[in-house]
Amino acid sequence: MFFYYQNSLLASAISIFGCLMIFMGVTDAVSEKYLFIGLGLVLVIAGKLISKRKAFKKWWEQVEDAGLEERIKTDVAVAKVVYSKNPIRATLKKIESLNPAAAEAIREEEDYE
Repeated sequence: MFFYYQNSLLASAISIFGCLMIFMGVTDAVSEKYLFIGLGLVLVIAGKLISKRKAFKKWWEQVEDAGLEERIKTDVAVAKVVYSKNPIRATLKKIESLNPAAAEAIREEEDYE
């Protein structure tokens, strides 16, 4: 099984290479099978992380294009709405960099850890 990410050619290439390494390790095609399996897993995970970061970056560009970044700086309610659209740690970190009070309000409301 290969993992392909439509949003990132780099993530796809890294992930596919990792899957090939795992396959080679599992089928005993190489003498250092555990090394290949381990490195393959690391590459598959790296590919997924690259894809997720790129997807977040693209989503945040939409937030910026909509003019919400400036509103987040002054309005906690807008920050909460933006966070609710993509409730992940990266969103909260971006909001915190713009409005620490809004990030704290989100943490308190969501029991975020």
